[in-house]
Amino acid sequence: MLGSRRGAAAVGLYLLEGAGGLPVFSGGSAGVIHLLGPTGGYLLGFPFGAFATGVLAERGWDRSPARAFAMMLAGSLPIFALGLLGLARFVPAGSLLAQGLWPFVPGDLVKAAISAGLLPAGRRLLGPSARG
Repeated sequence: MLGSRRGAAAVGLYLLEGAGGLPVFSGGSAGVIHLLGPTGGYLLGFPFGAFATGVLAERGWDRSPARAFAMMLAGSLPIFALGLLGLARFVPAGSLLAQGLWPFVPGDLVKAAISAGLLPAGRRLLGPSARG
């Protein structure tokens, strides 16, 4: 909805809030330690995912539910890539995908489908000036 730059900036502000002590991370947690721990790579991947999704939306991928679904999944790629790189420091290589990817794929598919379905309503609500 915000486009590449605004979307990445919004998620970057979220990370700064959490790093600065506001309880915005999972379970109401906060602090820089979360960016350095097992989930840090995923968190640091969020702005890249938002940017990628925004770029695709700016190219019209948000116009149909099927393409929006693919766009949402494409936005997950940098999150999982950086997340798995970060998690690799904490878990054995043989269990990396079992711990850091496969358990989250079903939820991501559901969230991508819901987001793609709600996107047209969000675009109507915010109008064309929301993206930029």
